[in-house]
Amino acid sequence: MTEEKPKVSPERAARTGRMVLAICAVFFALFAAALGAYAVNQYRDYAVRTSPPGDRTTEVEIDEVTVGEHCSSSGKNVHCSPEYTLTYVVDGERHTTPIRKKLQAGDQVHAFEGSDGNWYVTEDPGFGNSQVAWMFYAGGGAASLVFALFCLRSRRKLPKPS
Repeated sequence: MTEEKPKVSPERAARTGRMVLAICAVFFALFAAALGAYAVNQYRDYAVRTSPPGDRTTEVEIDEVTVGEHCSSSGKNVHCSPEYTLTYVVDGERHTTPIRKKLQAGDQVHAFEGSDGNWYVTEDPGFGNSQVAWMFYAGGGAASLVFALFCLRSRRKLPKPS
């Protein structure tokens, strides 16, 4: 003897469907907010690293260059690229800046103090932050927001349980 489960009533299906779609909308809205915030952070980070405050730079000579490796992983793949750490003196104080562009000791660079208090060189293309990286995060945030709105629209079309 097998007992048959009672069929789900239309009211119960509508209630469950509306609840699932509400959770879907909240999840995608939170994800969109997180990606949007990260996009703003990436944009500001790139701007700080590549544009000196007030366009003021100081030309300095590189004292020392150490070569290392910067590795990033995506899943099982590990990608490594050379990382060059420059050492230079500004106003009698030694500073180090990691960059991806190969430079030699004795080369002249333009250093500036970023609004975050760290020193950067204008010859650095952004050390891991491309000019358009923030656009990818902003696009992901916009797509997530569209999914959230789609969930809300679908929820609105479901019949309300009585």
